[in-house]
Amino acid sequence: MKIIILLVMLCLTGCHTTSHMWSDDYDMVRFTGYHVNEDKQEFTLKAKDRAYRFNLDEHLTQTLLLTQETSNINESINITPYSDHLSLELNINVNYVHLTEQEAIELIKLDYPLDGENNQLINKRLKGTEEDINHDLKYHDLQDEKSVKILDPDNPVEFAGKVIATPFTLAADTVIIAGAFVLFLPLMIMGH
Repeated sequence: MKIIILLVMLCLTGCHTTSHMWSDDYDMVRFTGYHVNEDKQEFTLKAKDRAYRFNLDEHLTQTLLLTQETSNINESINITPYSDHLSLELNINVNYVHLTEQEAIELIKLDYPLDGENNQLINKRLKGTEEDINHDLKYHDLQDEKSVKILDPDNPVEFAGKVIATPFTLAADTVIIAGAFVLFLPLMIMGH
């Protein structure tokens, strides 16, 4: 019985209310499409309520545009969230077995060898920043939708609210801990 009481007291300590209030909030974001802007050389990755923009070079822009026109040259992405940006690993692969003559000509124009040994044309890591969704863009569906947990930072009003509430949550934590000691200490002294 004493062990159970000690465990309960240990669980109640530690400013649980305050630490929970200050813990980071994460949103589960599902990416469904992308847009390649040839003029600005940008890649926009779209989710339901947000988008991320990545800068490209001309060669990568032309290769991504080519993936939209054919089924034998495909893109795949891996997404890694950070607190201030999104990291994107972009892979572009080619299926040499089913490659058409026109697709081969396009690859040669982009200076890709047609040796058939390496199916991977590009493996590149890009850094993107969040922006509002431009609904006027035509987004292409991703071959595989990706879901990622992304940190949802506090806005200034939420942060100010947490600063104001912190003394009260610390007081609540203290009352809980003191109450637990007042209630359980007599039971422990009496030997129950």
